[in-house]
Amino acid sequence: MPDEYWLSVGLDHRSLGQTITERLRDQILINQLKPGERLIADDLALTFGVSRSMIREALLLLAT
Repeated sequence: MPDEYWLSVGLDHRSLGQTITERLRDQILINQLKPGERLIADDLALTFGVSRSMIREALLLLAT
């Protein structure tokens, strides 16, 4: 997935966790993240430039 996509994560009234959740959901819906694909928190944290705890928050939001 292109780095430009991840770098375009904008901040607005939503929390960073919500923004990351939406980006992950978008990637799932357009099939860039495949069903059953392993999501590695360390890799996602590097991609988004956030902590692993922020990624865990986003994944918990995604699961609800």
